[in-house]
Amino acid sequence: MSAFVKLRYVGKKPVAIDNIARTGITWNGHGDVQEVPDFAAKALLKFPDQWELADGGDLEKVEDSDTVRVVDEDGDSVLVEQSDLSKPLERMSKTELKAFALSRYGKELDVKKSTKALIDQIEELEGDIDAKHNNRR
Repeated sequence: MSAFVKLRYVGKKPVAIDNIARTGITWNGHGDVQEVPDFAAKALLKFPDQWELADGGDLEKVEDSDTVRVVDEDGDSVLVEQSDLSKPLERMSKTELKAFALSRYGKELDVKKSTKALIDQIEELEGDIDAKHNNRR
């Protein structure tokens, strides 16, 4: 399972939306702290003028975020490499789709559903994020 990390917004905007890792997580101004998946924290921390770790103890989680642990169709706990999650959704296995949704959106998918149903759920999550982002502009 993907770890969550607390990030503090240190930028100057009254509202900041994660449009880098595309989680849709929103900070309400300078100093606000939100929990984000470790993969997102890794991406956001590349902009130190905008975000910083709220808890220094989370640094290890961010540095060790190259895999996502999920339970596959057989009930086995497996590690999925982040690099496996960069291919098109249609080419991912059910386990990879589950890992993608967990690492990207913090959402658990049911791998007993069809591959098409899992892809539809992910696309719906993506649409929700885009809708939130566009409504705040």
